[in-house]
Amino acid sequence: MAEIGIYGGTFAPVHLGHIRAAETALASLPLDKLLVIPAGIPPHKRLTAGDDPADRLEMLRLAFADADPRIEISDYEINAEGKSYTALTLKHFSENGDHLTFFCGTDMFESLDTWYHPETVFSLARVVHLRREVTDAEDLKRFGELQRHYEETYGADILQLDAEPLVMSSTEVRSRIEAGLSLDEFLPSPVAEYVRSHRLYGAPYREEALAAEVARVIGNEYRFSHTLGVVKEAARLAEMFSLPPEEAEELKLAAYLHDITKSIKGNGQKELYFYYGLPFGETEERSPKTLHAVTGAYFARERFPDLVTDRIFNAIRRHTTGEAGMTLFDKLLYLADYIEEGRSFPDCVALRDLFARLTEEKGVSEAVLDETMIRSFDLTLEGLMKDGDYIHPMTVAARNSLV
Repeated sequence: MAEIGIYGGTFAPVHLGHIRAAETALASLPLDKLLVIPAGIPPHKRLTAGDDPADRLEMLRLAFADADPRIEISDYEINAEGKSYTALTLKHFSENGDHLTFFCGTDMFESLDTWYHPETVFSLARVVHLRREVTDAEDLKRFGELQRHYEETYGADILQLDAEPLVMSSTEVRSRIEAGLSLDEFLPSPVAEYVRSHRLYGAPYREEALAAEVARVIGNEYRFSHTLGVVKEAARLAEMFSLPPEEAEELKLAAYLHDITKSIKGNGQKELYFYYGLPFGETEERSPKTLHAVTGAYFARERFPDLVTDRIFNAIRRHTTGEAGMTLFDKLLYLADYIEEGRSFPDCVALRDLFARLTEEKGVSEAVLDETMIRSFDLTLEGLMKDGDYIHPMTVAARNSLV
């Protein structure tokens, strides 16, 4: 018979106080396993708008990824039908004959006899009260009276566990998230990043934070100035072509990240190819100025996994050479990179003027965009041939796919 701890809650989101409570439970009692169980539909709480139990489950897994191996995240209540009643959960986990210990905070402890079938809760598990709040004499007296009530009424086995409290609540954390305040002292870093990247609980999109990180990685003021120009142009093109809001936002993200590895020189690009397990042949050897597009796509996806969608990844990868079968999204990033207002190269100025004239004469359409793209490839090919440089086959394929 195993000693199993049950630690349930909404965990919306899981915070450092929850982690402290779990650690306290394991340190205080000889448990073989501690099951952390997020509620699917909590009986006594109203979930926040847009709550997805799968998000709460994933945040718990992130929070406890490096914790004591006896901690196990359970999806039992999320997968069960109906409301997440503790009595039913305890009944389920008692079927193997294991000895159960149910951990609860002060709010739970003070309301246990209002729960669904409290007699079942007390009969199936020892109840451990983890005192979250700093308590005074009146609190201790009240807790003692409650314990006697539960013992006399239900024959409960109660343990009051003294532990150093970490005072915080999910309600407080959600308020900080919505206000865009620092979460460093409230959430584990992976959870905070998950909340921000998935924009949970009203988290604002932190464009300034992404911009600062991109600037740091690029490490070159001129190159980052170009990046900001591409972001501005991408936003303009997204509006011109009436992209849906989600795609428009992704196009800006792709613009921020498109040159993320451009500043890496020498053998650095080749080393990144090897790092990501990418083939490095004659084409790559003879086209060093195009390598950053491929390495940038992989680097961006590794560094910002919750931001970089397949659409963003592919657009970054194609933004320098182009590729046959480019999507509208791909073409817009490619063009934004080519014609952003800070670029003064003759070819860039000529293409910027051409696109402006074509859209004025013929209106905004993908046909006009394709005509502009063909001219961009012609300009690239003319320059390469003039200098006697190697022509990347993907550029030729990209042009031919449009004519």
